[in-house]
Amino acid sequence: MIEFVTSIIQSNQELLMASLIGLGVAAIFLYTILSVTPVMPFLYANAVLAARSKFLLSDAKCRALAELSSLHELITALVENDYDLDTEKSASLQMLNIGLEKNLISLVLELRKLSTSKLEGIFDAYLMFYEAKPLKLFYRKLFLKLSQLDDKLVYEVGTINHGMLMKLKEAHTLADTQVILAPTIYHEVFSKEYGSIEEFEISLDSFILSEMVLAVQSAKMFEAKVITDLLLARQDIFNMITIIKSMIRGVPNKGKIMLVKTDTLIYQTLLKSNTATLQEFVESFAGKPYHSSLQVGLEQFSKDGSIYQFEKALWSHFKVKLIDEELKHPQGPYPIMAYLMRKEIEYKNLLIVAKSIEGNFPKERTEGLLIV
Repeated sequence: MIEFVTSIIQSNQELLMASLIGLGVAAIFLYTILSVTPVMPFLYANAVLAARSKFLLSDAKCRALAELSSLHELITALVENDYDLDTEKSASLQMLNIGLEKNLISLVLELRKLSTSKLEGIFDAYLMFYEAKPLKLFYRKLFLKLSQLDDKLVYEVGTINHGMLMKLKEAHTLADTQVILAPTIYHEVFSKEYGSIEEFEISLDSFILSEMVLAVQSAKMFEAKVITDLLLARQDIFNMITIIKSMIRGVPNKGKIMLVKTDTLIYQTLLKSNTATLQEFVESFAGKPYHSSLQVGLEQFSKDGSIYQFEKALWSHFKVKLIDEELKHPQGPYPIMAYLMRKEIEYKNLLIVAKSIEGNFPKERTEGLLIV
């Protein structure tokens, strides 16, 4: 009888143990599913970017490019590094700049095709950053009543397709642009009257940023907040550079009215700032993000008087933040947006190199301006 009871207890213990193991396996399986499911739509795009990341220009490669002595050598080196550039048409600084911009636009379109449909609205909104350039050029031409616009400076991008481009080229007044752009997302911006070109450009930039943030939030994807924060940090730097430039030019109050509004601490700091000197401006950021970067920028600016020293310091800070966050979010939508912004920084570095070659600047000066 005792042996019978003992056998039953042992059987129950084995059954209990098997049940616990089964529950453990189920829990692990469920955790894995919940962890992987949010990133699954992005796995293919992430894999492609992981392969293409080897073509991102390293700090050492950027310094090596700064050693080149002609634009032709620079273009040849870039073609070998996966850039689609016409060596004949890109022979001038202006055309090289346009060629690099078009490469960025092509990258956005390529990633749009590779990614889940959930990201389509985000890529469309991101393209608006590049649509802004031709729109600003057409507005400036008509506002200032200029006789013509260099056709090489405007090209198709996003909603500014060939037909739209032709109509804008034929426009004679700002009222014409209102009619042409009425069917587009820009109709509200162009329906208003502005007292200056700057007022229009701020309105356009603010609208595009709000559309970009809205697109990220509307996608209802995980990591939406970290991507939104990244976009706002990017705008913070543009805003800081705007104020710094206005102070250097002796018109600090003008800088404030040219800020693109956000809800960040940096924007509020810039808005409240009443500093008279760059030193005071830098110290107004004590205890806030970018303080140490601004100090570095000011120190270097005091040596050569170049605004690029502030830009280098701020964008270098942003680049570190970008890469640090990427280590925390290796899969999903974040690596895609981070890759685009790293290519933007690469574009800035290439322009620095190209301008330095064109201006025959000393190699040491060029290296000192690179965002590395």
